[in-house]
Amino acid sequence: MNDITEINYGFDNVIMPAINVSSAISDKSKKKLIELIKLVRNKNFSLTKGNDAYKCDVNIFVFSTSTNGNAYTMWNNYTKNNNKAGYAISMDNTDVTKAILSATDKTSESDNDIKTFLVSGKIVYSIEEQTKLVNQYLDLLEYNLDGKTDEFKEIVYNSFVEGLLMLALFMKDDEFSKEEEYRYAILLADEITDMDKSHKFYLKFINVNGTVMSRLIVPFDSSLVKKIIASPYISEQDKIAQQLQFFARKCGVSNIDIETNISKKIR
Repeated sequence: MNDITEINYGFDNVIMPAINVSSAISDKSKKKLIELIKLVRNKNFSLTKGNDAYKCDVNIFVFSTSTNGNAYTMWNNYTKNNNKAGYAISMDNTDVTKAILSATDKTSESDNDIKTFLVSGKIVYSIEEQTKLVNQYLDLLEYNLDGKTDEFKEIVYNSFVEGLLMLALFMKDDEFSKEEEYRYAILLADEITDMDKSHKFYLKFINVNGTVMSRLIVPFDSSLVKKIIASPYISEQDKIAQQLQFFARKCGVSNIDIETNISKKIR
């Protein structure tokens, strides 16, 4: 993630306060969860698989989209030039999910490999709804601990905190609600990110303002594009549709919808 504060928001403003005041979990469980959350935030926690637990660092890769393809807020924030002129592409959620799963698939003869975790969904912006989700989740903990051995309880705690991390990944402050974000989050264990022939995906490291940032490259077939949307800040909207259709054909994409903003163009 390029902005770790997005995870911190969920832990600091929702999850930790909910744990501290919860009547559904014991004091012992509260202490254990808080300890594990500290490890999660330092990228040093257990990914669990079956009855085994593995210790490894985890990198989180996020692909952010919007369910509103023509929001003025998005054009203002994310177009890359001073004139706010740009284009958005629209794809079907199911197609995006399939493409990511295909690109991150890893074939191996070992049964003990940690698989890539992919979770997706709409961002929750309301703190009331965020707190409700966390409280409903906390209600499940003691039931799953009941009658378990100490060794298995450790696995339950680890798995439970993984779930809290998933919740944190889909929480943002209400001030961002106009973005209407739909997020795809890939959790990738460091031990399976080696670039070998068993991986279709690969990592790329780039320089962002002097900081080394990692990117997970996922190829998308051009046929997945369902629509191209032109920024309302482009002055000559009447010329856009024809040129975009021509561009799409030259890129090998046919039967694509073109959306312009003639009725609400900005001069």
